[in-house]
Amino acid sequence: TCPHCRVQMRTIVENMDRLKDVQFTILTIADYASTLLFYERYKLSHFSNVKIGIDTGYIFPSFFKTDKVPFLAIYKDGILKNAFIGSIGFAQLKNEIQYKAIAQSIRP
Repeated sequence: TCPHCRVQMRTIVENMDRLKDVQFTILTIADYASTLLFYERYKLSHFSNVKIGIDTGYIFPSFFKTDKVPFLAIYKDGILKNAFIGSIGFAQLKNEIQYKAIAQSIRP
């Protein structure tokens, strides 16, 4: 339901050819039906580097101490390197992909 999350997801999907080496983990607190619609809308099954899950325990927002979305946490070798609240454009994302792993919390 979040328009900023939809913009962020479009940015990622439209540039996936340049992001294919980045692992995306997309988390939501939305219900299964809404999550499935989001998954299908962006054809996420076409991307082996994208995983999606439902945070039923509300762990992600609690861990990062935020309820703002989209929230991107950038990791390298299991260490948090950067975090962003709100959608970011491809140019900024491109500067961050050197980290090779992005966990993203979004609401479909």
